[in-house]
Amino acid sequence: MAFCGIPKNGISGWIQFFRYMLGAEDFTALPHYKEDIHHFHMYRFRQPLAQDILNDPTWSKGVVFRDPAERLLSAYFDKMVRAGFAKRYQDEPMTFPQFVDIVSNKSGSCEGPKKNRKYGVHACTDPHWRPQVFIGGLHTILPKFNFIGNFNQLGEFTKEFLDSTGLWKSHGAEYRTFPTKGCSIHPQLHNATYRELLSVGFNQRSVGDVHHATHSVDKMDEYYTDELMQKVREAYHLDYIVWNKIKAHKGSHMDGAELCSNT
Repeated sequence: MAFCGIPKNGISGWIQFFRYMLGAEDFTALPHYKEDIHHFHMYRFRQPLAQDILNDPTWSKGVVFRDPAERLLSAYFDKMVRAGFAKRYQDEPMTFPQFVDIVSNKSGSCEGPKKNRKYGVHACTDPHWRPQVFIGGLHTILPKFNFIGNFNQLGEFTKEFLDSTGLWKSHGAEYRTFPTKGCSIHPQLHNATYRELLSVGFNQRSVGDVHHATHSVDKMDEYYTDELMQKVREAYHLDYIVWNKIKAHKGSHMDGAELCSNT
């Protein structure tokens, strides 16, 4: 199995799951600075082996795409509001329209001074709001993926993807993460029965399901005007070509050859 993780598309959860598969006892911790995550990065392999994996039809290769506008709003809350990335651009807090102006600025590129990379959307844009098709070279290798999933159907996609290699039964179905605050159980779980808690599997919805921390999907109407949405659609037009096909498809995932045949 090979998986291409896209920032803001649930990648932290996938890394936690891979650490769980490796036997890490602290797999529920924030995973991004853990040493063992390097064990399953593709860059550890020599290029011929990586190419063989991508070209081998017996490998299950997966990636999850998300609504570009929703993903951008999530990146704004997570990075510009919470993490303080706005200081890279200005001294005062950044509004969402200002952030949209930054990503829709066509003057930015990978060429020239490093400051040019801060504006627009291109291969050198910060990965949290870089176009999804530019993550991991997907603009060239996406046809090789046989599990291209819809973020809105993450539970179904995860189960089908892991089941294709037997990993759902061996690891996915038994996966447990119980959200806690200090030493007490999360408030959402107070009324849950023990049987209901046991129904949790990796990326599956249940009484204990906690949505992404930014809750961006619930704030779309509040933050987006028609003008802002148009700017985002133009800036992320390549992502929308892929996303619109995935959204219209019946089922939790598409095959890359099918998706890219007329893209």
